[in-house]
Amino acid sequence: MKKVLSTISLIVSLLLMMSVRGAYASTSSSLTLINTRKGMHIHVYQIAEVRGDQYTYTEAFADATNTSVDLNHLKTSEKLSAAADTLKGYAAKVSGIDVIASANQTNISHLKNGIYLILIDNYQDGYTTYSYLPYIIQIPNVTQVELSKYTTTTTSNKVYQYDLTKYWSGGSSYPETVKVDLYNGSTFEKTLTLKKSSNYSLSWTSTTQKNYAIVEHAIKGYTSSVKITNNADTTHISLINTANSEMTTYHAQAATPQANSTSQTMSGSQKNPSRTMTSSSTPSYESNKTSTHTKKTNTRPTASHHAVKTGDTTNVTKYIALFGFAGLMLIIIGKYLKN
Repeated sequence: MKKVLSTISLIVSLLLMMSVRGAYASTSSSLTLINTRKGMHIHVYQIAEVRGDQYTYTEAFADATNTSVDLNHLKTSEKLSAAADTLKGYAAKVSGIDVIASANQTNISHLKNGIYLILIDNYQDGYTTYSYLPYIIQIPNVTQVELSKYTTTTTSNKVYQYDLTKYWSGGSSYPETVKVDLYNGSTFEKTLTLKKSSNYSLSWTSTTQKNYAIVEHAIKGYTSSVKITNNADTTHISLINTANSEMTTYHAQAATPQANSTSQTMSGSQKNPSRTMTSSSTPSYESNKTSTHTKKTNTRPTASHHAVKTGDTTNVTKYIALFGFAGLMLIIIGKYLKN
């Protein structure tokens, strides 16, 4: 009889070990990127993790609490787009998973459940530069992303135009100056100063194409969001500050603010000293149209259109019950064998 119970004990122990492995596997997933190019630099960041039934920023992205991004309500492509553009700047300051593609398909494994940001460096092929949109996905709901959304430009003998404009939503007292950190990919370039006297606008040019991201120095009483659009050889960066009291009626507007045709140079003249928008009077918006230099439509990838749901999809209760039962059986068998 003791031999039989010893065999049962061994079987229960093996089942318990298998359950532990199953519980671990269920919280770790793989991601496949399709249409990658040899030599392409890919960066993957976990921006949020599951705590209880809510998504919470990871420690690396803790500063992103100053933004207007609501991790638990990214249920439209517009909100996903705004979140990706906004968090892109915060990713420049932290470490992620860096991969160099070697073929047209790239696999990334051991990803914990949560929300991830995928960034791709500008890819050079001869005289053509490919600029990819940032992606936000949820693991484990999304396991495959097709990199089919990008713009292309010819890099020979060109001058690229960039402009940055701040918009205000709510509030009535705005600072005279605002500081914004400018990154090219993960490289810090400079801190820009947006002045109220210049309508919080700057514009500049470059003979090389940049992959810009920005992070605003936090302004008390406001959260921020970013929208980046590319039209031909011009990149528009819109920075939207929303008063905390307005968040319930104007939460991180994700549509694209119309490009400011009066954007000033760094030493430009003053026009319209206060550029504001409120929940009842928002600026005009234009669709994210593709320029004549765009090979693919400048919209978010299909994989990013999945609504982000809260909560861990792992059936944790099942494993807890199994662990408890197995542990109880081992205790009973152990006492019997001892006697």
